[in-house]
Amino acid sequence: MSATTSGAHGSDAVLQANGPGRRERKKRDTRRRIIEAAQALFARDGYGAVTTQQIAQAADIGTGTLFRYAGSKAELLIMVMNEELRWGAQRGLSIAERGGSSADAIYGLIEPLVLASLAQPENTSVFQREVLFGADGPYRSQALERIHELEEAMVTVLDRVAPDRSSPGTPNNRRIAEIIFSVVYLKLVRLELGKVSPEDLPEVLRSDIGRLLTDL
Repeated sequence: MSATTSGAHGSDAVLQANGPGRRERKKRDTRRRIIEAAQALFARDGYGAVTTQQIAQAADIGTGTLFRYAGSKAELLIMVMNEELRWGAQRGLSIAERGGSSADAIYGLIEPLVLASLAQPENTSVFQREVLFGADGPYRSQALERIHELEEAMVTVLDRVAPDRSSPGTPNNRRIAEIIFSVVYLKLVRLELGKVSPEDLPEVLRSDIGRLLTDL
């Protein structure tokens, strides 16, 4: 092996050992700035009032660069909400690891989504619509994965405090997690329709989760 080849391979090894290369780090930094800019503007002004040009300016990039990371304003919102869902899964599992009750841990999983629904009802409504009925794309797929991760985190929490029941006709923990998530989602829809007050929603959800864990 020549010295040149050996040196090239050595350089590759150093780059791999030091983590992602400059181009990848730049892409990650750009994506982070886009998410932070979109999150701040959507939270402040609401989905309908924000333009992609405003997000690009806040992220200090051109609109052409912005659209290389997200093809539409809806995708930008999904990017932001996906981060909220990811944080919720981490928080709920952390509560369980600290010895918190299963009800507290499960509420911790969904709390970011609940808080977003209370503080940013328009944004949450658009997110739900796009995830359910929007065009297929990487961020919609990621949102579905995030929702699946929340359900899996619920199963993990339930498995820690109550291993799957073995009696016939009793739902297992995975089924219980699906039921809890369905109830939570329906309550968020009722909030959007004005059927439950924002002030009551957190306590209503805590009560529903506790009752489900007791009755199922």
